[in-house]
Amino acid sequence: MAAAAVAGGMPAAGLLYLGYPLHSPGKPERLKDAHLDAIALPQRFLQGTNDPFQSGDLLDRLVERLPDARVDWVAGGDHSFLVAKGDRDQERVAEALGPRIAALLR
Repeated sequence: MAAAAVAGGMPAAGLLYLGYPLHSPGKPERLKDAHLDAIALPQRFLQGTNDPFQSGDLLDRLVERLPDARVDWVAGGDHSFLVAKGDRDQERVAEALGPRIAALLR
């Protein structure tokens, strides 16, 4: 929602997406990315590799297309960044992501 608002003219310094919903689960043919091209600001993505809202290299290709975008992948992370057979405590996972989010913001 914030990306659509910024694409529509809302002022911002940049955007940080935590688990960007690039497509609905199981529907990679229906991408939700057209409005991102209208954003001429830094765009940073923190995304789990097992997030059902993205698949394959679709997000990597999107980031390559955008003028000032980067993605930081959370290996094995789902949409909430939880990793199967890893730490399943959401508070600890969020705390561990703090330094990665700070690095993306810098």
